[in-house]
Amino acid sequence: MESITCCLLRGETDGFQNSFATLVIHTCFRTNHQNWLQNETSSYVDLSPLYGNDQASQDRVRRKEGRGKLYNDVFAEDRLLFLPPIACAFLILYCRNHNYIASVAFGSSTNMH
Repeated sequence: MESITCCLLRGETDGFQNSFATLVIHTCFRTNHQNWLQNETSSYVDLSPLYGNDQASQDRVRRKEGRGKLYNDVFAEDRLLFLPPIACAFLILYCRNHNYIASVAFGSSTNMH
């Protein structure tokens, strides 16, 4: 964590900015493979690379135990595996943050991952 802080303080954020932009782009654009003129995303910036954009991809990441958590260190968008690892690392951080918030919301701070 200290190295991230040092990079931010020195202004060395190009990698972070590019990776975040990659997540935004992959949230906004998902072309249908049968009809290249059709975009399969919603009109919201909703972190669909993390949560999924259809029921099948959502089922792969959600625990469905009634506590609002995701599986540990997962994300729904397999296209990001071909990009620089920091883009996937951001999604893992978002997943962990989601699970932490779900733990706090349900009052169990144990096993936050």
